[in-house]
Amino acid sequence: MKELLSFVKTAMILLLAFAFSLAACGRSATPQVGGAQANAGSSGADATSDESSGGQLSVAELLSLGEKYLLELDYEQAIVYFSRVIEIEPRNARAYVGRGTAYVLWNEQLTPAMADFERAIEIDEGYADAYLGLIDIYIRMNDFDKALEIAELGFERTGSDAIRAKIDELTGGDVRDSSNQVRMRRTFSPDGVLLHYMISDYTAAGRFSGWTLYNADGTVSTRGELIFDEHGREVRRNIYGPDWALGNYDMVTYNDDGTEAELLRYDANDSLVGIIRFEYDSRGVQTGYRSYDGSNVLEGYWVFEFDENGRKVRELHYNPDGTLFSVTTME
Repeated sequence: MKELLSFVKTAMILLLAFAFSLAACGRSATPQVGGAQANAGSSGADATSDESSGGQLSVAELLSLGEKYLLELDYEQAIVYFSRVIEIEPRNARAYVGRGTAYVLWNEQLTPAMADFERAIEIDEGYADAYLGLIDIYIRMNDFDKALEIAELGFERTGSDAIRAKIDELTGGDVRDSSNQVRMRRTFSPDGVLLHYMISDYTAAGRFSGWTLYNADGTVSTRGELIFDEHGREVRRNIYGPDWALGNYDMVTYNDDGTEAELLRYDANDSLVGIIRFEYDSRGVQTGYRSYDGSNVLEGYWVFEFDENGRKVRELHYNPDGTLFSVTTME
């Protein structure tokens, strides 16, 4: 029985992590640029040369170009134009926020980004976008306590609804970065008691690459890493104990349409100990999965719930007899 419960728990961990790599959300992939304080620090009175045309561009035009390149995902050019604004107006908070955002989204250059957001706050402590940028830095660093501290300070100074929403996010449910990647996910029992929480790892390019699962008391339960083939598909998932000793590993198989078919779990001795079979609707959207032991006996199943926009909002984990075991809410 102890082994059964252990596998059920591990299977839940596994697929929660798997869901992260597939999750989609309606939030913007980039932080808000400009926001309610879009004109902070910008006079538009100065000008600099436009290397492409030989003309002169005002600060307002340079800012507009920087934000245009930011939206076009040309982060290198965005940094160039925001930096030109800063050379002209060293106290232009909007330019610091724009450049900091570009640094974050261009392979997570967090050190210069942090300096830019902090400088923007020094210039204008009422600039909400600067706090949101700094909050995002600490979320990406997995320093959620510091992120909450900055959020509370920012809300006190600005009263921003966006910062208030970030506080709510940091104190319950999923915590996402500005690229909409889940950085921390909490799982609760049906009566609202925290069971565990997971912190996700990503590559600098934003690819989900592993996780650490913590018990409710903050001790490490398991760790995981993903291995990809030459086509970028996940083919193996290693699961470790708190001391990084290999406990299990998973091999992923695929359907003809490219969706995941099964996940086969093996122990450190290469014995099959579990199977997970993914379920999809007629559109190819994953709707849940079922977990089995190595003898193909059902151990539990998960059902996904979606809102009217097709966004997954809950994962319901059931025991084999159909009783509800846990609920994970995506917020």
